[in-house]
Amino acid sequence: MIHYPKAIQQAIQELSRLPGIGTKTAERLVMSILRKKRADQTALVTSLANLQKSVQMCTTCGYVTDNSDGICHYCKDPQRGEQTICVVADMQTLQVIEKSGAFKGKYHVLGGTINPIEGISADMLTIASLIRRVQTAKGKIKEVLLATGTDIEGEQTALYIAQHLKTTGIKLTRLARGIPRGSNLEYADEMTLADAITNRQQV
Repeated sequence: MIHYPKAIQQAIQELSRLPGIGTKTAERLVMSILRKKRADQTALVTSLANLQKSVQMCTTCGYVTDNSDGICHYCKDPQRGEQTICVVADMQTLQVIEKSGAFKGKYHVLGGTINPIEGISADMLTIASLIRRVQTAKGKIKEVLLATGTDIEGEQTALYIAQHLKTTGIKLTRLARGIPRGSNLEYADEMTLADAITNRQQV
């Protein structure tokens, strides 16, 4: 029977809670960390502590920021248009869209998609703040691009948001051709995603 000290067991348990990391992978990571020099271990611990201390969610769009005012780089950038908001499920999707270079507006990060099976409801996401953001924009926002993916959860989330924003009279669009139905945007290549953004369709 394998026995580890309590500290190692706790580290394995915490790492295995991360997406895509099972117990075996977590165990290998912990063993790798233990084999590193003390200075490297300290640097890792410090970087993780800094995540908790310095990084927060943008109060406007839900992305990450270390700015003292709580506003992220994308929301502050004066070169980005304010008339279009691209709604994404997570930060990884935002980064993929940025790499495509096809979108120059603002973002809104939901923090996931509606998924009843996993217990994720609309009120657990930043949908309410998106609706408030649009309603209080006083006509500055002309279009909301729902880039939540084409899987069941993404479509369900887009439909929910569309239903709550249709009364605002704002143009609602979805990504067009280029993204296969049922696929995850995180794995889309940059050219395909750029084509989908350029040819987006109104909801």
